[in-house]
Amino acid sequence: MNKTDVKRINLSRYSLILLSALPALMPWCWSDMAEAQSEERPASEVRSPKKAVQHKKVYASKGHTQPQGAAQSAAAAVSSGAEVPSSVVRKVQQDTVLSGRKETVTVTGSRLQKGRLTDNMASMTLGEDQIRHRGYTNIGMALMTENPNYSTPANSPVGAAGGAFGAGQTYGDLLGLGAQRTLTLVNGRRFVSSSTASQFSAVQGSPVDLANIPTLLIKKVDVVVGSGGPVYGSDAIAGVQNFILDDDYKGVNLTGQTGFSQKGDGIDYRLAGKAGTHFDHERGTVVFDVEYNQTFGMTNADRARWAGTSDKKLQYTRNQAGNGYDLSRGSREYLPFTQTGVPGMLGNYGDYPNYQGVATGSSITSQAGQPLIFSQDGRSLVPLRPGTPTGDGFTAVGKKGEMNGFPIGNYGNLLNDQQRLNLTTLGHYDFTRHLRFTYEAWYVHSSVANTASQPYYNTQMFDDVFDGPGQPNGAMELSTDNPFLTF
Repeated sequence: MNKTDVKRINLSRYSLILLSALPALMPWCWSDMAEAQSEERPASEVRSPKKAVQHKKVYASKGHTQPQGAAQSAAAAVSSGAEVPSSVVRKVQQDTVLSGRKETVTVTGSRLQKGRLTDNMASMTLGEDQIRHRGYTNIGMALMTENPNYSTPANSPVGAAGGAFGAGQTYGDLLGLGAQRTLTLVNGRRFVSSSTASQFSAVQGSPVDLANIPTLLIKKVDVVVGSGGPVYGSDAIAGVQNFILDDDYKGVNLTGQTGFSQKGDGIDYRLAGKAGTHFDHERGTVVFDVEYNQTFGMTNADRARWAGTSDKKLQYTRNQAGNGYDLSRGSREYLPFTQTGVPGMLGNYGDYPNYQGVATGSSITSQAGQPLIFSQDGRSLVPLRPGTPTGDGFTAVGKKGEMNGFPIGNYGNLLNDQQRLNLTTLGHYDFTRHLRFTYEAWYVHSSVANTASQPYYNTQMFDDVFDGPGQPNGAMELSTDNPFLTF
């Protein structure tokens, strides 16, 4: 037995006996095997570690299995005991990173750190497909309809205007905390407020009129409820609504729609179009949008059965004794003031001309003791028909022929009469991969009117119209010598 055979036998014996300590003895084993191979082959055939990798490639060209990629080549080199060059290690790392699936991350303006295990944030996304399929022309109304986190704002196209200014404006009101606590972002940036800076404004703060945002350009609306205050401030306590607009549109889109209620009223129509193009090898985009919307208003009288006054309307009212409630059928009207006016001998606050339909000391009455009111033409006095008085003392219920008071339910605005024109352009230009120029231009012209509102009452239920700063609803004092009085 030659010397080389003895060393191989010894190596096998060491491996069997010290198998449990193999990791610690690996350096010794590799050096022992290398020494045995160097004694077995001539020095000219001993290859360096770098050539060992090349040796694998030469053998692969002769029909052996070739390792696929830098990672397998490195694995083969390690299995043969060869040193892996640093360039191969870097190649393995690059292949590992690039072999993963590519993902797209879209940042929409929120800088909040969110952890799946610790943070709970209610969020909702309203997409352009749903907006288009439902036929919304006002994104504010769409959010209020589709997202239960929205409450009825102080101002909207539905109902009367919330203040002397801002009729027809639509604000977003999350959680009922007020529109001034809901932040509006457009493409992740704050938007200009449309709230009138006046003590007569419908809302406080600086909320955004959502009717100014063209619905045809909206890609989606991201709404995050709560947790916005620490990042954006007190105007985001209720939440943040972020409108993502399509500034990358390419082509032309023209659309028109109209609609009306089942009763044939509440008509609205819309004409809209957008056009966009790319230029300078897709580095720049420009998009134009124009929209015209018109809505024909409605009053409560148009839905008299549930909003106005109707003989078929059912409602609970306090009974005349004031000790319970009755389910009454018919309209509800005020008696101390009527559509034509109620004369009285006294005009001070609280000197009601009648109470529960019965004459008081300030009433002008007929020979039968009935309180009198002005006739429709204003030329005579006619008896008051009180219907069934309620327990509040000022109203009565009944059919139209049974009463001639003031049907206050009919004098309410159900839907604003509105015309709105939106002109918008936006786009961007990429100077480099890391430098982008973005521009936006907006023009909105809106004309809104309430279709009905309550008049000035001139009744003793309010202060004297001539006292102090003036109360326009107070009773007006006239002399009996006035030549225009015909009674």
